[in-house]
Amino acid sequence: MCLERSSIAEAAHAILKFGFVLLANGSLLSEDQMAEGLAVMKSKFGEVKAAAEAQSIDCAPWKYGSRSPQVQRARRTNCSFEYAEAGSYRYDGRMDQTLSVKEGFYSQQPWRNHSSLLDICRKTFGDECFHFYVGGFWNFPGSGYPHWHRDCIDCEYAPELVVVIALEDLPENAGFPLVQPYTHSNGSFSGVNSKTQTREKGEPEPIEVAMKKGDVLIWHFTTKHAASPNLSKNDRALLYYHVGVFDNEDPANLDPEDAKDALLQAGSDEKLPSLLEGLPRRRDHVAEL
Repeated sequence: MCLERSSIAEAAHAILKFGFVLLANGSLLSEDQMAEGLAVMKSKFGEVKAAAEAQSIDCAPWKYGSRSPQVQRARRTNCSFEYAEAGSYRYDGRMDQTLSVKEGFYSQQPWRNHSSLLDICRKTFGDECFHFYVGGFWNFPGSGYPHWHRDCIDCEYAPELVVVIALEDLPENAGFPLVQPYTHSNGSFSGVNSKTQTREKGEPEPIEVAMKKGDVLIWHFTTKHAASPNLSKNDRALLYYHVGVFDNEDPANLDPEDAKDALLQAGSDEKLPSLLEGLPRRRDHVAEL
């Protein structure tokens, strides 16, 4: 399934203007493709979860909402979870799982080198583009406050796009991406701090994109973003790609046969700010195609 040329041009224009765009209504993948892609992603997560739980890892991000004494102690140390194919940068109930684009299920179309995604990238940056990352964004029940950041802090331009696809319908409070308009390179608020709470600074209002099955959210690599807390009872999984001008390698995408033991790193305690309240879950503010 491919987009018309006019839609590709509109998507690229929205990314350059706002820093992100939402392609709505299942415009890139069929129902069968989404079902199969979700099943594989969940199966890969199951492998990591089983390996970590065999080692009795209380710091695993899917245990974040647990009230057991062991997990609460792990929370107080603010430890991080890292595994060969998955990692949580802080103990906040979220996990980034890298998947292989060189072999296996996601190495083939439409999962790799989808023509419409590459066309949007080319139109956005005016150069040849490549697809070099694939993975799963996991957000588990009870996850913590939004961790605002940019994927590339020191880059003035960074010709790269992050593509996020919802492969199933989930409750609106399952912890979807938050994006802050105009904060990408060349945006009118490109100079705002990457990690501060946004509304305290008089910056553009952050938007939570409550994605529906088949929706594709694309943001510029330098757009300020986060994930909202998962207040539902569902594990929230979103498939993601990176496409860009430079054919970068994913250093975390290791061979499953070379899986390492889970590494736990104790961090300093932090007093987390209160959860952001009243964030809009709007689709109309997003440039929607």
